[in-house]
Amino acid sequence: MLKKIRFISLVMLMTIMMAVLTGCGKKTLEGDWVIRSETDSSGTVLTREELEEKGVFETYHIEGDTATYNCTLLGSDISFDLDVVDKGDGNYDFMVNEYVFQSVTLKGDIFTYVTGEGDDAVAFVFERVEK
Repeated sequence: MLKKIRFISLVMLMTIMMAVLTGCGKKTLEGDWVIRSETDSSGTVLTREELEEKGVFETYHIEGDTATYNCTLLGSDISFDLDVVDKGDGNYDFMVNEYVFQSVTLKGDIFTYVTGEGDDAVAFVFERVEK
């Protein structure tokens, strides 16, 4: 009987440890992000390299509840801060005052958002910059 209790205790302890360790690996939105690709509604994909050839380069630096958006567009630099609102389940809103600039979905080291609607929709994919 004592062996059975020890075995059950050991299994419960291992289950709790696995749950705790799994929770530790959850990635957050914090960090540096760079554009990976853009896909328009027709399915045409522009990679980071193709965008750079066209003079477009986009990044985000996210720290706490602030995101700094940086864009180089045809030689002009654009930069501004956004408020980050955690909506839960890997969903975030990037806000300018009370207006949603982008609604972002985070999955691992990738976040995505879509601008426009219908034929004007473009999906943006950003990847985490590892340091």
